[in-house]
Amino acid sequence: MRGGYIKMEKSTWKIIAVIAIILVVAESCFIGWLFYIGQKELDNYNECVYETCKEYPYAEVSNGVCICYEYDILGQLQAADYNLIK
Repeated sequence: MRGGYIKMEKSTWKIIAVIAIILVVAESCFIGWLFYIGQKELDNYNECVYETCKEYPYAEVSNGVCICYEYDILGQLQAADYNLIK
């Protein structure tokens, strides 16, 4: 009876090790994916601000669309131009 209990302990740590390795790999993939998405968003924003809307005072990117804003006569921002981001 005691021998079976010891044998169970020997296989339990292997299962826990495999689960830990799977979780570390999944976490690494998730962090890499987050970095990729963040870098892509930053590149889109930089393209919008520094290339498409360089002559406008304010720009934003929303759902792949770069929107350029300018001030009207009353000093309020209004959309002046837009462009699709690749």
